[in-house]
Amino acid sequence: MTSKQAMETLKQAFKDDPEYAWAWHCNLAMAAYDEGLPKPAANRSAARFMSIAFDIDMTKHEFYSDTQ
Repeated sequence: MTSKQAMETLKQAFKDDPEYAWAWHCNLAMAAYDEGLPKPAANRSAARFMSIAFDIDMTKHEFYSDTQ
C-alpha cells in the first residue's frame, strides 16, 4: 500500500465511523493540551489538523461544541 492509499483509507474510515474520527481528534487535542494550549484552543487545533489531513470537519461532530 502506498502512503497515498493509506491516507485515502484513513479518510474513508473517518467518514464511515465518526467515533473513530473523534478518537483521533481527542488524541490530537490532548497532545496540544499537554503542550500548554487551553482545551478550547487544543480542540480547534485538532479540528484544523483533521480538516487539512483528512478532509473531515470535526466541528460538525456532535461532541465538538462541548469542547468550546
